[in-house]
Amino acid sequence: MMIGKSVILYLLAVLPLSAIGQTYSQRFDEALNQRDTSRQKQLLQEWRANKPKDADLPVAYFNFFKQRYEAESDPMVKNEFLSKALSHIDAGIAGYPNRLDMPLLKIALLGEVGRYETYTQTILAVLDRNDVVTDGWLWKRDASLVDATDFLLQYVDNFVVQLYNLQDESLHPYMDRISTRVLRSYPTHIPSLSNLAITALYHKDYEKGIGYLEKSLSVDSTNTSVLSNLAYAYGQIGQTETAIAYYQEVIKYGDAQTQDYAKKQIEKLADK
Repeated sequence: MMIGKSVILYLLAVLPLSAIGQTYSQRFDEALNQRDTSRQKQLLQEWRANKPKDADLPVAYFNFFKQRYEAESDPMVKNEFLSKALSHIDAGIAGYPNRLDMPLLKIALLGEVGRYETYTQTILAVLDRNDVVTDGWLWKRDASLVDATDFLLQYVDNFVVQLYNLQDESLHPYMDRISTRVLRSYPTHIPSLSNLAITALYHKDYEKGIGYLEKSLSVDSTNTSVLSNLAYAYGQIGQTETAIAYYQEVIKYGDAQTQDYAKKQIEKLADK
């Protein structure tokens, strides 16, 4: 479950696309990678004059101001660049609601700057939109996105895990809101059930956590992460035999490292 921010950036970079790059988009990306601000400004002016309705234009503006935000040291100027980046991507999302890359870029930036309420609201809005679009999402350069719903759900789980990895329990309600919303559309989504279980277990609400984990197990009875968390939860409430039984299931289905962990936990429980 512990998937960091680098995974999201990797996914953005390597996702296979079916469309051929547009000239302005390709040229701008090159200037962006070279951090050539003057060239970027020139291309944006030409782009806006010649192809003002190009869906990739607001993405380019977003990346232009995001890069300047990240390089700026003056707090006031930095905040101005951030506001402009978000304004441009918001315009893009409103104008091209089937482009999935835009809200995902916005969410990543909101997480980077710590605006977790808006971060959560944007994720929820994407999930609402997904109920309408389903697998009709588009990506950069209006390329069709293959297996879009599965891809989105993987992103959403990564975003939830990022909140957990910050080790700040005040962010747990955001995790729960996002996971609960996923389950409204996908009731058997194991990562979301597990995320709800993890926050419940963290706050020692073992009964609630066990409920989510047992539902996960009804979907996939061999999921070693779920089995291990169930074993832990039962151990915490004093049901040692049940905990050992679940660790034995972990040994049955897990890899060598997971098996070794489960064996050590069984030894600890047996010594109690």
